[in-house]
Amino acid sequence: MDATNIINEVEQIIQQELNCLKQLDKLMALEYEAIKHSKADDLSHLLEQKSPLIIHLQELDKKRNHVLICNSMTPTLKAFNELIENSTSESLKNNWKQLKEQLSQCKDNNELNGRLIHMRKNNNESILKILLGNRHISSETYSASGRTGVYSKSGLSAVV
Repeated sequence: MDATNIINEVEQIIQQELNCLKQLDKLMALEYEAIKHSKADDLSHLLEQKSPLIIHLQELDKKRNHVLICNSMTPTLKAFNELIENSTSESLKNNWKQLKEQLSQCKDNNELNGRLIHMRKNNNESILKILLGNRHISSETYSASGRTGVYSKSGLSAVV
């Protein structure tokens, strides 16, 4: 495959990755709102939409690596960055820059959603402790399945 074909194929892959990341970013914004407003049904629906995008991104990453391998290049980020830097295609360079920015945005949004989930979990645990009566709480432990539970001295427990 000549250099122009390699660049064209890589550019198509990057464009597909960029489109997936933009969709994922929109879903994560909706996910944030669903978490914020305790809409578990919405979260389930969003997860169903996010999963195929994540799988498709993984497939595109493999495809990008395959293009490098088939053209006697090492499938590393360093080699890929060199390919882009040495390219004369400004659209490829711009798309790669946008992709890295979009990926960073998705990571930030994922971290934000994770922090919000953690805060909501802590809030729910605090409410549960109040409802059970603080004097009856002996400890919070993990069950065999890895879930946390607040166990009272009376033997009643609530999985959080």
